[in-house]
Amino acid sequence: MTLFPALATARVELEPTSFRSALDLQEELGLAPADAAGMPDLDLVTELACPAEPGRIALQYDVRPGGADGGDPVGVATLWDLDPHAGHVRAGLQLAPGVADAVAHETRLLLLNVAFATWRVAKVYVHEVHGAWAWDAPGARLEGTLRDYLHDGSRTLDMDVVAVYRSDWDREGREVLGALLGD
Repeated sequence: MTLFPALATARVELEPTSFRSALDLQEELGLAPADAAGMPDLDLVTELACPAEPGRIALQYDVRPGGADGGDPVGVATLWDLDPHAGHVRAGLQLAPGVADAVAHETRLLLLNVAFATWRVAKVYVHEVHGAWAWDAPGARLEGTLRDYLHDGSRTLDMDVVAVYRSDWDREGREVLGALLGD
């Protein structure tokens, strides 16, 4: 399979969008306020998926389930803090509660592929709440844990720094994504 920035599978489509903050995202997706059960604090969403400064964002996508005819967005996928000299970029994903695991998984694979297909980066960093480990991509490695780093309402959380390396993606990830795309 040739590495190209695929934006859709049968289950999900990434649609380029303009900058949206975490607050914009909550409003547009009709999500409950941050203090409602199941919704993270806006600071947490900002740290993990939607940076507050538009200049930090390299690419941002609406996540639509069901492919091109999927209807309303159910989240946002972002690539930011691109550093071509150091060879890395950050990836983040915020989905509405209740989004199918398969949609989330395929969105992560598409976002990683876009990063590696678009830039000559050596790795893509993902920051996660400690223990969430949702980035189940081929070659994903825990690089470290920052203790009491994130603020979520009245509590602090540990943050895991996960990296997906281009060498692993080239060896394993493209095959996994190729199977989803029918290549």
